[in-house]
Amino acid sequence: MFTIDSAKRDRGLHRLLNGPRDVRDSGAVDDDVDFQHAAPEYRDLFEQYSGALVPECARAAAEWDAALSQSMQADAETMWFQSPAGPATKPSLVALLRDYWLACAGLPARNPSLRPLAPEVFMLKWVVERFGADHECVQVLACMPYWPIGMDEQGHWV
Repeated sequence: MFTIDSAKRDRGLHRLLNGPRDVRDSGAVDDDVDFQHAAPEYRDLFEQYSGALVPECARAAAEWDAALSQSMQADAETMWFQSPAGPATKPSLVALLRDYWLACAGLPARNPSLRPLAPEVFMLKWVVERFGADHECVQVLACMPYWPIGMDEQGHWV
């Protein structure tokens, strides 16, 4: 199983959970909702997301570990320097994260009675709540330097 040291993991979690607040209106979303108290639409989408995330993170971690073991230098520090996000650079993982971030952010447009939920809560906080901070998915996600998403001039995630 892929792991990083707990200090690096905790820095990554803090960065990913707090970074989106820099670009959006802080009062526009619920950013402290736990899974049990979320609307059923968010919970259903999270079940789909977590079901897709676990095997995708396992593949990303396995490929990263294989690359490390096959490296001619056998130097993990060099590998991390060349690819600072480690296993989180896997394109299919990045695509999965973008798809579910946008799906989470788009739910209120399809159901106006829903209060918007901070996607980073859905994408990471609930994963930590469900699986624990030492789970491989949390370890892989914590390697990301930032979410692979942006915001347009109108305040929509893109």
